Amino acid sequence: MWFKWAGAVLIVLATSLWGNQQAAKMRRRVRQLEEFRLALRLLMAEIGYTATPLPRALEYVQGCLGDERVKQFFAEIVLQLGRPEVGDASQAWLRAVEVCRGQLSLRADDWPLIIRAAAGLGGLGRESQLKQLEAAESQLAGHTDELGRPEDARAVEEAVNSGASILATVHGHCLGDLMKRPSLAYLLRQTLFERIVFLSRRKGPGTIEEIYNGETVKSRLVAEEMGHVV
Repeated sequence: MWFKWAGAVLIVLATSLWGNQQAAKMRRRVRQLEEFRLALRLLMAEIGYTATPLPRALEYVQGCLGDERVKQFFAEIVLQLGRPEVGDASQAWLRAVEVCRGQLSLRADDWPLIIRAAAGLGGLGRESQLKQLEAAESQLAGHTDELGRPEDARAVEEAVNSGASILATVHGHCLGDLMKRPSLAYLLRQTLFERIVFLSRRKGPGTIEEIYNGETVKSRLVAEEMGHVV
C-alpha cells in the first residue's frame, strides 16, 4: 500500500517538475527574443544616427543587453569579425548563429528571423542595412507571443494540468481580437487563465485598460458559438 502511495507521489512530483520546466523554457525564449529586438533597435540607432563603425556598434549593443546568452551571441559576432578568413559582418553573424544556436532557448522557426538580420550587414549602404534590421525586428515582434502556435497552447495546457502556474503574454488589441485566434480561443475556453489583463502605453508603459475573469471569457465564447450576442 505504501509503495503505491509513494509511486503516486513521485508521479505527481515528476509531472509538476515537467510543467515548471516547460513554463520556464517558454519564459526564457520570450525574454531572449525581446533581447534580440532590443539589440536590433540599438544597432539601428548606432548605424543610423551616430554612424558608429560596425565592430564598435556591436560591442556597444553587447554591453547594453541583460541576457547572458544573447550577450554571448553578439560577443561571438565581434570575435568572428576579428578573424582574417571572415569577409564581413554578415558572415560573422551567420557564424555566430552556428556557434550559439544550441545555447539559446529559441525555437527552430525563430532562427530564420535572426538570420535575416544579417543580410547585407556591413556590405550594403546605410539605408539598406536599416531596412533589413527594421524588417527583422518587426517580424521578431510577432514571435514574442508566448502562445502564438497550437503547440504552445498544448504546452501551456499540459503545464497547468501538471500544477504549474503560468503568466503568459500575447499581442492583441482587444478580447475579440484574441478570440479570433484558434489556439488562444481554445485556452480561454478551457478556463486555464484566471485573469486576462489588457495593457497599453496610453498613460505610460503598463497602463491597465481592461481586466477579465476567466469564467466570464469562457461564457462569452460559448454564447458566441451558440449565436448569441454578449
